[in-house]
Amino acid sequence: MINNTDLPKYLFLFVLCCLVLPCIQGVTHLMKEKALKGDIILIAAPEFTKQGWLEGDYQTVKEKQINEAFGFRSYCIRLNNQIAFTFFNKAQANGVIIGKDNYLYEENYIKAYYGTDFIGEENVRTRMEKLKFVNDTLAKLNKTIIMVVAAGKGFYYPEYIPDSYATKRTRTNVEAYTEYAKKFGIHCIDFNRYFVEQKPIYKHLLYPKNSIHWSVLGAEIAADSLIRYIETVRGIDMPNLHWKETETQYKREEDADHDIEDGMNLMFRLSSEPMAYPKVYFESDSAKTKPSALVIGDSFYWTMINNDVPNVFTNPHYWYYNKQIYPGNGSTDLVNIKDELDRHDVIVIMATPATMPTYGWGFIENAYAFYTNGDVDSNKFGKRVDDFKAFIKSNPVWLHDAQKRARENGISLDSSITLDAIYQVKLLY
Repeated sequence: MINNTDLPKYLFLFVLCCLVLPCIQGVTHLMKEKALKGDIILIAAPEFTKQGWLEGDYQTVKEKQINEAFGFRSYCIRLNNQIAFTFFNKAQANGVIIGKDNYLYEENYIKAYYGTDFIGEENVRTRMEKLKFVNDTLAKLNKTIIMVVAAGKGFYYPEYIPDSYATKRTRTNVEAYTEYAKKFGIHCIDFNRYFVEQKPIYKHLLYPKNSIHWSVLGAEIAADSLIRYIETVRGIDMPNLHWKETETQYKREEDADHDIEDGMNLMFRLSSEPMAYPKVYFESDSAKTKPSALVIGDSFYWTMINNDVPNVFTNPHYWYYNKQIYPGNGSTDLVNIKDELDRHDVIVIMATPATMPTYGWGFIENAYAFYTNGDVDSNKFGKRVDDFKAFIKSNPVWLHDAQKRARENGISLDSSITLDAIYQVKLLY
């Protein structure tokens, strides 16, 4: 038993350990810490310079860097997040909503279901009229535009949406966009509607409990349908996907199927439903046709990329939110849209209902502007952007600001620097 006279000593030792141990861990890293998940960009240690010291820039950046690098920081954050979730039913993650039975949503997916994010009939019609013009122009060049509506969690699991978010459903962006696509003769695949229709009859779940994206199986089904749709529209025979029911595994959600849970950075794993994971085979017949494809899309296409779906295409490119270019890490602001459209046979614009308010993310408007007004030489502009990027990387203050915006916007540091450079060049010239 602890003597009352010794209690202050033990309390002092406890407080001292709480202060000293993180410092020791931060320097020595004796204990391996589990890294935090999500779009996290740690501030790099600034280079010490006389000018940076005298102007206070070094101290400012160094203070922020130390604050993000102290020992046991990830444990502390996970413990704080777990307490908020367990005792207060709150998620310490941007935009995450905890639904009934702990089904996880993001707020925009709930808004998309109820139609509270509807951008208006006129705005949808105007954008789709421009897409029709681009579609008709490219069709004359033997190119195919396909509008793809990915699945939305609010539509697939409306029964688990919290009562506090329930409201009267009104017209949605998905309804408006798909109706105009049909009216204007634009190729469209509505996987959102298809998944909802399949939910009561399909033997496997197509949407995970702890993820915002469709399941691995759901993405494979969508990819297979997209490939067959392209075959029909273009009259070609492409490499197809195959899987056998006997080789399908049933197990707890894999990484791709619990991305929201990962982003919450909890101490303990959440409960989940068993998911199906097929072993997918790709046809390798050299006689098959592999069209070149450009996909402009949100994060839902990543699940297809991670499962090698682009292998069925020649020269596949992915413009993430019409900003970052993959493969590689370039910016769409620096490409010639005419050249890009010329070298692709199929252009897919993919969006989940939650991202449809900004459908196309400027691609439709840019393509329309080119085909109605012509293009502008971007060589000089690109050189100026490259020069300004070099300046940002060499300046601690500008670099720190770019790092901050990268964290806030959930993008890579290079993309943040590029966007800053583009903005400044447009202001200067």
